Amino acid sequence: MSFTHRVLIRCIVLFIAAIFLIVVDAKEKRNHKDNQDGKKARHKNMDKIQSKCIKYGKRKMYLEAYYCFAYHRKKLESKDSTSKTLLNKYFKNEALALARAGMKNNNIENIKLAISKFNNLIIQNTEEDDTKMQKIQFQIRKLKNFMAASINKAKEDVTSTDEPHPLDTNVIDPTSRIPKKHPLTSKFIERVDYNDLKREINNNNNNHHGHNYNNNNILNNFLKERNQPVIITNGPIKHWDVYNNISWEALEMNLPEMIDGIRFTKSRFNLYRTHVPSTEQRNMPVDEFFDLLYDIENKKVNLHRRINLIDEHDEKLIYPYYTGQMPNDIDFENMNLLNVSICKILAGGDDHCGGHPSLKKDNSHKSPTINLWIGASNVTARFHYDHTENTFVQFLGRKHFLLAPPNQTSKFYLYPAGSNYHRQSQIVDAYDMNTIENEFPNFLNVQHLQEGVVFPGELLYIPYYWLHSVTSLDPSFAFSFWSYPPLVQQQIDVSSNVASHLFYSKLEYMLRLRNNDDDGDTNNRFIDDVMVAVKHKFIIDFVIAIHDGDIEKSSMFIKQMFMESKFYHKDSRKQFCDLYYVESKSKDEQMSEKDRLLLNKCPLYTNNISEILLPDVKELIKKHVSIRKDALLMDPFAKLNAFDPAAAASIEILIHALLSENINFDHGDKFSKQVCWYIEQCLYPSLLLRLDDEIKDTHTLQFEINANG
Repeated sequence: MSFTHRVLIRCIVLFIAAIFLIVVDAKEKRNHKDNQDGKKARHKNMDKIQSKCIKYGKRKMYLEAYYCFAYHRKKLESKDSTSKTLLNKYFKNEALALARAGMKNNNIENIKLAISKFNNLIIQNTEEDDTKMQKIQFQIRKLKNFMAASINKAKEDVTSTDEPHPLDTNVIDPTSRIPKKHPLTSKFIERVDYNDLKREINNNNNNHHGHNYNNNNILNNFLKERNQPVIITNGPIKHWDVYNNISWEALEMNLPEMIDGIRFTKSRFNLYRTHVPSTEQRNMPVDEFFDLLYDIENKKVNLHRRINLIDEHDEKLIYPYYTGQMPNDIDFENMNLLNVSICKILAGGDDHCGGHPSLKKDNSHKSPTINLWIGASNVTARFHYDHTENTFVQFLGRKHFLLAPPNQTSKFYLYPAGSNYHRQSQIVDAYDMNTIENEFPNFLNVQHLQEGVVFPGELLYIPYYWLHSVTSLDPSFAFSFWSYPPLVQQQIDVSSNVASHLFYSKLEYMLRLRNNDDDGDTNNRFIDDVMVAVKHKFIIDFVIAIHDGDIEKSSMFIKQMFMESKFYHKDSRKQFCDLYYVESKSKDEQMSEKDRLLLNKCPLYTNNISEILLPDVKELIKKHVSIRKDALLMDPFAKLNAFDPAAAASIEILIHALLSENINFDHGDKFSKQVCWYIEQCLYPSLLLRLDDEIKDTHTLQFEINANG
C-alpha cells in the first residue's frame, strides 16, 4: 500500500472518530438538559397545591377546604424534599379557608384560629417581600374588625364587616321607573293581603267542618281555586329566613364563586333560546357580575370595554342576566329550599304539585323546580307562556308584569313551535304602539290584559299558559317555583309528543308496507304517498274533532292561529315560509325533489283516501284522534282555558312528525321550516275542500227534501 493511501485512510479514520465524539458529546448535553428540565418540572409540580382543595374553596365549602389544605400540609412536612414555598402556600390557604368559614358561619373561634395562623405566617417568613406581608396584615385587620362587630352585635346575624355591597346602598323609590299604564290594560293584577285571608278563614271557621287550616294551607287552598293571577302581600315569605337575611352581600356569599352561563344580549328585550350560542354567554366570578350590575345601574363605566363580548353579527352585548335551576348543594342561611315543603306554600298542595318530569328523584312528584333569576335593571322578557304553574317570589328589586289569559294567544304572534324562540311573542316592545299598529295589528284587540308591580317579599301566582312579559325595574333577584301537577302534565305529554309517534308506528305496521321489492323509486314513492295521505287524514280528523266536528270553526282556527298570527309577520315568513314560495339562490336551501312531491300532493286526494282504507286502519285513526282530543278537552287540563296555545302546538308537532318521518321533534331543524308551507298549502286547503263537500251535501239533501215535499 502506498504512502498516499495510508495517509488517506488515517484521515478518514480520524474524521469518523471526530464525528463520533461530536455525536456523543451532543447526546450527553441533551441528556443533561433533559435531566435539568425534569428537575425543574418536578420542582414546579412540587410547588403546586392540590387542585381538589382549591375546588372546595371555589364552591364556598370552606371547612372542607381547610381540612384538605391542612391534611396535605401535614403529609408534606414529613418529606425533606418539600420546599418551604409550598408549605407556606398550604399554610396561607389553610388560614384563608378557616377565616372564610368563620365569617360565613359567624364562628368566632374559627376566626381567632385563622388570625393566629396568619400571625405565625408573618413570624416564619420575615424575609418575604413587603407586598405579601401587607396582604396578610390586611386579612388580620379584616378578621379583627369582623370579630369586634360580631361581639358588639351578638344577637344579630352579621355576615361581613366590609362596606355593604354598593347595590345594597341604592335607595329605591317605590314609585320610580314604573311604566305608565298600558293603553290596552283592562285591570291591575289583584293584590290580596295574606292577613285578610286568615281573618276570613277565622270568621267562617264553622263552614269548614273542623278542618285545621294553618299558615300554609290557607294560602294553598286559596290559590288552588284561582284561575287568575294574584299578588299575595304579607305572606309566608315574610317569615322565611332567606328573605329576612337577604341582601346582595349575603347573596354573593352564598352563590358559587363562579357563575356559569350568564347571558348578554344587545337588546333589553330578551328572547330565550332553546339553543343558546356560546357567543352570548360568559362565565364570571359572582363578585364581578354583581359589580357589573351596579355599574350598569349607575352608568359608571364604559360597559363595552368592561364586558368585551360581541355576538355573531359583531354587535356589542350589554344587557346581562342569569337564570338557572337552584343547585342541590346551595343552602341559603341553613334553609335548604329543596327540603322545605314548598308544595304546602304554593298552589294546590301535595296532590296538585309536582317536580319537573326530567328530575330523576324519588320525591320529584312532591318538589317543584326552583329557578334563580338575577339581572340588571331595564331588562325585559318578551311575552311568553310556560307549561307550568308559576309562583314567582321577589327578593331584591322590583319587577313589572303584563299578563294576558291563554285564550288571547292568537293576538300575540307567537313564534312557531319549531322555532328556537317557541312560546315567545314576535312583538319586541309591547309599548311601541306605532310598530304594533303597522306590523302586529291583531294585538290591538287584546282583551283582559292585566299589569302590576311585584315588590320584595311579595308572591305572584301565574296560572298555566298565561302570557306574561316581565321588566326588571331595578337590579333584581327572584325565585320562581315551577310546579308540574302530574295529571295535567300527562295530558300535555299526550297532546304533544306521545300520541303521534305511537300512532305512526302502529299505522306503519298495519299497512304492511315494506321496501323489500325491487321496483326502485316507483315503489318507494307509492309507499310514501300512501303513508303521507293517511297521516294527513289523521291530522285533518284531529283538527276537526277538537272543534266538535265543526269544519268551518276548524278552518278559522288554523287561519287565526297560524296564517294571521305565527306566520303573519314578514320576518317570520322570511324565516319559515318563503323558501317554499321562491327559488333560493343557495344550493343548501334548495328543496329536494322528494320535498316538492310531498308538499305538492297532499290536498289532491286526501278527502277521498277513506274509501280505500281497511276497517282496522280506520279504527286506529279514530282511536288516536280520540286520545289526543281528550288530552286537550278533558279536565283537569280543560280548566286551564289553554286550548288555543296547546292545540296549536299539538298540530305543529303532528305536522313535524309527518314531514320528518318520525324523527324526534327538534326546535330549529329543517322540518320545522316546512310546517308553514304545509299548513297554508295542504292543511288549510284540505279543510276548505271538506267544508265545500259538506256544503254541497247539505244543499243536495235540502234539494231532495224539497223535491219529495
